[in-house]
Amino acid sequence: GLTTAMIVFIVCVGYLKGLGGLERLESISVTTQLCVIASLVTGLAIYAGGFLTERDIRLDFPQRDAFTQFQMLAGPSSWCRDSRRRASSGTSTAERSGWRA
Repeated sequence: GLTTAMIVFIVCVGYLKGLGGLERLESISVTTQLCVIASLVTGLAIYAGGFLTERDIRLDFPQRDAFTQFQMLAGPSSWCRDSRRRASSGTSTAERSGWRA
């Protein structure tokens, strides 16, 4: 799949462009990773700034049964399939999760 395609791409760049091309790919990869990290730190700083000015933290997590919690821990694919099935039953997401305003 995707991993094989990436390996083939790297091999092709290495074969056609040599070590200079691979070095350029590494430079692009590192730059992209640093941009992602900077974005996450910026988002955390904005969130922390809002928390510091409001001096309030709200932890209103909806109560879920053990089976739903296990499905969420298992990963999004099984949880999304279950939520699509529940969505066809006519209840809202808030009603299914037990969330109260």
